[in-house]
Amino acid sequence: MDASGIPIVDLTWSHDNPWPASADGDGYSLILMCPELNDPTLPTSWRTSASPGGNPGSSDAIKLEEWQASENVTDLFSDTDNDGLPALLEYAGGQNPDSPETKGLVSITLEDSGTRYPVISFHQRIGADNVSFSAEQSRDLLDWRPGPLYLGRINNGDGTSSVLFRATQSTPTAQSRYLRIIASENRR
Repeated sequence: MDASGIPIVDLTWSHDNPWPASADGDGYSLILMCPELNDPTLPTSWRTSASPGGNPGSSDAIKLEEWQASENVTDLFSDTDNDGLPALLEYAGGQNPDSPETKGLVSITLEDSGTRYPVISFHQRIGADNVSFSAEQSRDLLDWRPGPLYLGRINNGDGTSSVLFRATQSTPTAQSRYLRIIASENRR
């Protein structure tokens, strides 16, 4: 509600995935990313604050335009440090676009709750909200389809969160299912 009591948005959130679980009792606040662009009723539009206790009266968002100006980046698809990551992913991952990084931003694991499901995650710098993620899956690396289940975000406690997606079908071996993450720029 705004100051005069008029509703700004009406939504139902949950303590469970895919809503950011780290905002449920771990001291982090629930933050709407890019409020002018995102639908506040969707769990994919939310993240936790960078620090416990949140940031009342301020923002911990790292604006893409400001990052580009401070890092002298004019082309978000450039890779001036030749580390294989375009500048947009360097922004998303909190890496320096002029220094090759060895820190992995993407990881693949197997969720094993009696059945094995491949899970892919991107380690995003908290506050780098101008990048959103989706995922696709394939059996043959040729035919890619949307579908991996968005599992939510987990605050890693180090200024990053893991954005998680799980294959929709279990697999006997990790090699029989392929996953990839799609990064998109959020900007007006």
